[in-house]
Amino acid sequence: MLLCTHYTSGWENMLVRACGLLCCVQLLALEGLVSSAVRAVDGRLLAVLWRRYRLRAHFAAIRRFLLLGQGDWVTAFIDLVRQGC
Repeated sequence: MLLCTHYTSGWENMLVRACGLLCCVQLLALEGLVSSAVRAVDGRLLAVLWRRYRLRAHFAAIRRFLLLGQGDWVTAFIDLVRQGC
């Protein structure tokens, strides 16, 4: 089998030399499969985080905690520290 090492990066060349079975077309097909798998997993993960675990509500709670409603949390923290001294 003819090994194609044109238009590939270093790791692809190492892979081609190591196994001797893959050519550029196969590597491009593998890259396409991996990319589509990444998109599918990424979409599912985001859906689970946003819907099942209500990540937006957690972000809102953190925002409210840090901002203490409309106030500044740093000022509130400094006031608490001063009271403790």
